Amino acid sequence: MIEMLLAFALAAIVLSALQSLILIAGRAIPDAQGVQSSTVEAADMLERLTAEVSVAIEVLEVNANDITFSLNDWTGDSVVETVRYAWSGVVGDPLLRAVNGGAASVLVGAVDSFTLSPVTQSTDIYVVGNEQTLDNQLVQSVSVLDAYPDPVNTTGAYAQRIVPDLPADTVDWRIRDVSFWIQSESGSDGKILVEIRNVDAITGLPGNIVYKEKRYKTSSLGSDLTRVDLGFDTVRFSPTDDVCLVIRAEDPVVACDLEFGLTTAFLNGRVAWKSSDGGSSWSAANYSAMHHEITAEIRTQTATIETRTELVELEGTLVAGVPAVTIKRSVRPLNTPEVLP
Repeated sequence: MIEMLLAFALAAIVLSALQSLILIAGRAIPDAQGVQSSTVEAADMLERLTAEVSVAIEVLEVNANDITFSLNDWTGDSVVETVRYAWSGVVGDPLLRAVNGGAASVLVGAVDSFTLSPVTQSTDIYVVGNEQTLDNQLVQSVSVLDAYPDPVNTTGAYAQRIVPDLPADTVDWRIRDVSFWIQSESGSDGKILVEIRNVDAITGLPGNIVYKEKRYKTSSLGSDLTRVDLGFDTVRFSPTDDVCLVIRAEDPVVACDLEFGLTTAFLNGRVAWKSSDGGSSWSAANYSAMHHEITAEIRTQTATIETRTELVELEGTLVAGVPAVTIKRSVRPLNTPEVLP
């Protein structure tokens, strides 16, 4: 009997010791509000954020405490999904996540700090707009002062540089009409050549490339200066092409006077040249010009420079828990999504 009492007493002592060990071990395991739990919750939240940002296709907004971005459709409606992470900036307020503008869910209940630090890069993109054709545009007009026209004959020839007034968004242009003032000298006969030529890039003088030419019969001219209008349909020129107008005699019986002389107009590079050997060689006609007008067809195309900003990297920092724990995560998106302005 004594032995049984002793056995019961020893068993009670052992059970009591085991109960104490269980209570001590239980206190060592973190509960839902413990430091370890807060750390895991914060880390999981940032992992989720960075995982979603890594496959974002567009960033709608990103600030110090919030980000909104779009992801590829996951609901099967062929519409991209919109995800927003946001914290009010007030200590103790929760960190929220909302999808497609719906009700926000709480990710972390009480937040001390949540900051996002985006790294972006910007690139200028040339965006082509609408094309437009402007016809019958007066692109050059020069008048002269003196009343003594210069002779056009087998030796006398004249050239005028064309520097057209074009819109800034001009793609190309071509001459439609050329007008000049000329008169007959003692019953001229034969034809004159009216040519559109290049200006030689090396010499800066009329070149030998004839883009278009027209013939005009001088027998129809009288003794008074007459405006002559010739329709052209030249090749298209770029705004930087250097071209000139040349008037010279084709037949030896040509005897005309071209209105060519001094001008007070601002020529803006519209220099003129004279030739005394029918156009084989040229010399500058200082302060002089040919009385003429040029109309053209102009093709324009509006274009703008747009700046595209892309998200290269995002770092997120979350401080939460009691005591506060700081968690940092960073991500480099796979698609380098555009950050909308």
